[in-house]
Amino acid sequence: MRLPLWAVSVAAAAMVLTGCTSARPAEGPSAGTALPLVEATAASGVEFQLHRARGTQTNILDTIGHGVAIIDYNRDDLPDLVFTGLDQVVAYRNLGGFRFQRVDLGLRQPGCWAGAAIADVNNDGWPDLYLAGYGCAALYLNQHGTFRDVTRAAGLVPARGKYPEWGTSAGFADLDGDSWADLVVCYYLDFGPQSQQRCSTHLPHVTCVCPPKVYPPQRPRVYRNLRGTRFQDVTDAWALRGHGAALGVAFQDADGDGRTDVAVANDERPGDLFLNRGGKFTEIGATSGTAYDRQGLMHGGMGMDWADVDGDRKPDLVVTTFASEDKNLYRNLTGQQFDDVGWRWGITGPTRGDVSFGVRFLDFDNDGRVDLLVASGHVEENAHESRPEESYAEPVRLFHHTGNTFEPVGEAPWGSLVGRAVATADLDNDGGIDAIVTNLEGRPLLLRNVADRGHWLGVRLEGRQSNRMALGARVEVHAGGNVQVFEAHTAGSYMAANDPRLLIGLGAATSVEQLIVRWPGGGQSRLTFPAVDRWVTIYEEASSSEG
Repeated sequence: MRLPLWAVSVAAAAMVLTGCTSARPAEGPSAGTALPLVEATAASGVEFQLHRARGTQTNILDTIGHGVAIIDYNRDDLPDLVFTGLDQVVAYRNLGGFRFQRVDLGLRQPGCWAGAAIADVNNDGWPDLYLAGYGCAALYLNQHGTFRDVTRAAGLVPARGKYPEWGTSAGFADLDGDSWADLVVCYYLDFGPQSQQRCSTHLPHVTCVCPPKVYPPQRPRVYRNLRGTRFQDVTDAWALRGHGAALGVAFQDADGDGRTDVAVANDERPGDLFLNRGGKFTEIGATSGTAYDRQGLMHGGMGMDWADVDGDRKPDLVVTTFASEDKNLYRNLTGQQFDDVGWRWGITGPTRGDVSFGVRFLDFDNDGRVDLLVASGHVEENAHESRPEESYAEPVRLFHHTGNTFEPVGEAPWGSLVGRAVATADLDNDGGIDAIVTNLEGRPLLLRNVADRGHWLGVRLEGRQSNRMALGARVEVHAGGNVQVFEAHTAGSYMAANDPRLLIGLGAATSVEQLIVRWPGGGQSRLTFPAVDRWVTIYEEASSSEG
């Protein structure tokens, strides 16, 4: 049975939510135990699948993968799914109980589709969908449960040139504070049929997919939302060009000034961190310590995500990379200075040999500390021929936050896959965060949370003066003597769009003493929840206090 999504007015000082509060604090799992996420694809009704390997004909376009969007397109409070692929965009309606039904939403099929992004671009209360791809792009306005293609009218049709525009990940955020969600699109490389397709290895009889350095980079772009139906390329005007070969994008107020900043993962080029100065951006990747790894080496940046890992109320940044490269966890020191502590926190060793893409912070056991999920899969189906220690399919790794380190959790019973995108949501509204991993060779992996979990509060934000989805809102939660800080975003990971709702793990706490929302428009709301283990909706009201 679907749990109700209770509505909460921010004008109220408190609201009591009746019902069961039987959840108990989670006891942290350790390496060698069974995973608290179980494979649920087979019985879910999701039959979408990909197959991209072409042997010695495989090129770099075949390898980067395809994405997934978690979007409640019909607003029934059950997050639905949209998968992208080669000449296919497939939607599934969430029926509840981890059952899904394929539906035709009129989404355009032809094209090599990659990343997905969601936002309410026209602030009408219905989530809209953007898809990026190789030589293709689409913006769909939600017409109360169906979609209308407005790509051309919005000014987002890819330009024609010698090489197709190669869109990878994308994301929405209100970057100029005007209450309309702007769009950032990662673009990858100049590549076409006339480009070099394969490269040699140290073995005379073995070739490989050419690395990104062989091709000129394309650079990310930002499109300003001109109030819902038109977008304008303001990349140069806002100084947000970047180093190029971009694969991942994630938003966060990194320096705590109330403006949304932009992090971009670049493939074998320095990573970009753009601080929002209000009208223009300043790129501080190199000076902040996020452009390179702890040894000052450049890496193949793929996916990325933000969360407060160490509990100091400042967001930290994780970046996934290629095999034999550190997976980076950048601890936020000052908002403009970061320290790569991935090795110290225990994620570097287990992932060192992985080609990692999708990554998400998630509190799978609701103990009030964010855990980490990483999807990996090689780009070479014959990787073992030149490097016997590597393989095409690789494990999905779950790390548990133990207080000052991440510990690997269990052995995956579903084996390895050629993983790419990772997206997260509470798909069955039971208070446990679930996950989806796209698979370049086969069906996606739907992971259902069956962990022994602590108490929780699910929060859906709805802006009124701010953008309707409240992207960029900061939520501070005081419960059981602990303070947690979150930001509402749908971007992050790799080629994925995530549920905008927040699922907050509370551990043993059975109430929330104070929940503070700092809305993107500048107002604040303060609420108390004497009872938890429920989903609530918080509306931004004109009466919310400034500050």
